[in-house]
Parts: sequence; structure tokens; C-alpha cells
Amino acid sequence: MSDDIARWLDGLGLGQYSKAFADNAIDRHSLPHLSDDDLKELGLPLGHRRILQAALHQSRMDPAAPIAQRPEASASEAERRQ
Repeated sequence: MSDDIARWLDGLGLGQYSKAFADNAIDRHSLPHLSDDDLKELGLPLGHRRILQAALHQSRMDPAAPIAQRPEASASEAERRQ
């Protein structure tokens, strides 16, 4: 796990899960794909899962967000926009 995920978790007040994320090789590429069941398996209680999911949702909506990346447009979508 990169330090940016550990810092991000700390910023959310969820730094106690940094080791669980590292132990499970969760990086910035896999983070946006975590399901509620995945987070539960990592040991996050309901309230903390909701905090993390809200932060992931916000980062998908905000292109300047540091962790979860917005999905890249496919080539066909890019062609239609031209």
C-alpha cells in the first residue's frame, strides 16, 4: 500500500485500517472497486464503511480528488465527443 492511501485513511479518521489495507494489497487502483462486503471483510464496522464509501463517491465526482480516480472514457466515447 502506498503512503497516499495511509494518509487518505488518516484524513478520514480511519487510519487504524491502514495495516488491513496494506495486508490486502489495496492500492489506489483497487480502492474504488471495493464493495461493502470487501470493507466488511477488512474489519470495518458499518459506520466506518459508510464514511469510506462517501469519501470514495466524492472523489469520483471531484477530478481533483487525490485517491479514487474517475473512470477513464473509452475510446468509443471519446470519438463520439469529438
